[in-house]
Amino acid sequence: MIDRYGFVKRIKRLLAISCAVAVGFSQAMTLADATESRSSSYSSMYIRTGDKATDMVNIALAQQGRTKADFGYTESWCADFVCDCAALAGASDAVPFNGKVSSLYNSVIAAGGGEVSSPEKGDLVFYYCTVDGFVHVGIMADQTRSIEGNYTSKVTVVSGVYKDTHGHSLANGTVMRRFVRPAYNGAVTPAPDTDKNNTDDNSNKNNSDKKADNSKKDNSSKKDTDKKDNSSKKDTDKKLVFSKKGAGDYQIATESTPLTLRKTPGKSGIPLIGIPKDMVIAVTKTSGSKSDDWAYTSYKGIKGYVSMDFLKRVKAPKKGDSIAYEDALYSVISVSGKKVKAAYKKNTDAKATSAVIPDSFIRGSYTYTITSISSKAFSASGKLDSVEIKSESITSISKNAFKSLDKKTIIKVPEKKLSKYKKLIKRSGAKLEVSKKA
Repeated sequence: MIDRYGFVKRIKRLLAISCAVAVGFSQAMTLADATESRSSSYSSMYIRTGDKATDMVNIALAQQGRTKADFGYTESWCADFVCDCAALAGASDAVPFNGKVSSLYNSVIAAGGGEVSSPEKGDLVFYYCTVDGFVHVGIMADQTRSIEGNYTSKVTVVSGVYKDTHGHSLANGTVMRRFVRPAYNGAVTPAPDTDKNNTDDNSNKNNSDKKADNSKKDNSSKKDTDKKDNSSKKDTDKKLVFSKKGAGDYQIATESTPLTLRKTPGKSGIPLIGIPKDMVIAVTKTSGSKSDDWAYTSYKGIKGYVSMDFLKRVKAPKKGDSIAYEDALYSVISVSGKKVKAAYKKNTDAKATSAVIPDSFIRGSYTYTITSISSKAFSASGKLDSVEIKSESITSISKNAFKSLDKKTIIKVPEKKLSKYKKLIKRSGAKLEVSKKA
């Protein structure tokens, strides 16, 4: 016979365990995605002026140096920090509560905010990674510095620096800053977030309880008075027609930040990657040469469009020209078509502990091959522990090229060029250890 009582009892026990597990999992998910407010734990050592932008900065600065544990956050908290500062400044209508960076960006825009090119006190700075989407956010203290929560695990004042554990950074163009001016002087009701493409660990939760001002109010803070806009330059209504007329090499002429390469021409084009300041690119076609025109180019194998407003035409290289590339200066020896032979002229990074002489590099539409090393190439490099020669095309090394290096500095060369390069280095007067590179 079946023990019905025992069977039912076991079923109930299994159901109870399943419910407990489900509840526990649900709570864990809630904690992982929750938007957290910890404004009650904030230092009150600040002055409220009544100007929301100023008060956002004053409140944020008063928290400098405080950590996640000091506030009591249990999640990634850069967006929470911005929202808590807004709450204390009475600006939650313009900066609705949202613990996820992409959601916060959308909510601030929906509340009447807008992207600007030249940041001011109280503007928000969003860090957009071409690989991971929106990854970080802070509050601009002035035109150059920002106050950011969860930067090196605490509240920190930052001057245009960002780098994650994957090597994505502002410096190499994989991360871009997008400045947003919240509608502090009048916001509309924020729309719910629909952005699903983001890797930030925080939540999508909107603070729907906050009542916004009528959209008819004058949103004077939204106006961008700077026409020089890297990421949100005003589009024109004219139809863009591209031709090879403006093709050639151009240098990125932004003031400091990388220039955004977009999938389609215009500020609404999807950002693909940032091209660093001073980088020379090859443009194959343009819609014209005015500030509201666009150019077609590629960077790191990614093709797209950049604003002509931030490009400076570069002349073709000729014999004797000095060319700067990365941490060194090169001298043009000869030009044949799009191929250039160049000498490694000078290492320009005086603080470096190692230096590399490349085999070649591409600058615009030209390929530079390194065939020699100039005299006193390392005159400002007394701290170098090693110099690696990657080029296999070196035919001459000038006298005293390595004169300023410490006797312990090691010269690394390609294995198949070891014998030849040893002789060239010895003839240059250097008494340094020469070994094959690993």
